[in-house]
Amino acid sequence: MSLPLPPHIRVRCADGHPLIYERPEAQAKGARQAMTVVTWIGWGVWVYLWRPVLTLLLWVMGIRIAQHQWIDLSGWTGLIDFAYDTMPYGWALCAALLIWATVNYLRFHGKERRKARALPSVDSDARWTGMTPGKLAAARGMKDVVCIHDEHGVLVDVEARFREADVVAGGKARVAVETLDSP
Repeated sequence: MSLPLPPHIRVRCADGHPLIYERPEAQAKGARQAMTVVTWIGWGVWVYLWRPVLTLLLWVMGIRIAQHQWIDLSGWTGLIDFAYDTMPYGWALCAALLIWATVNYLRFHGKERRKARALPSVDSDARWTGMTPGKLAAARGMKDVVCIHDEHGVLVDVEARFREADVVAGGKARVAVETLDSP
């Protein structure tokens, strides 16, 4: 059973139905199931965000378990056996990763590999589209354009769509742009 919402919380959608259900049992079964799935996803994200703290606690517990197994139960001989039998594999993995990192550092030191791509020039785009460079340069500066293609899909012209242009103080024009879906 859910508690009724306070009177100051009455959120309604555009069609008038409440956004917050006061009686979830009156909600459609599919909507209730969808909300259950969304709730579980939300809890999963919340637990995922607490993962670093959980990892720290498990790490501390692991140190205590290792101390208990290696030192408390079998004395220093357990720790020495571990160091003799298992640690060479760990050292080998660390050495391999350090060698790999060093080789990459030496290969790419001082080289900029993440350069931004150069924008294509107006002339190269004009050759590719078949338009004149002047018309294409003007089209690049427009905010809202209509592209005109021929029957083969080749771009042949670009024109701006304006609804009004009125002059404001200082002799500068303010242009309201008409979009295709506006009346």
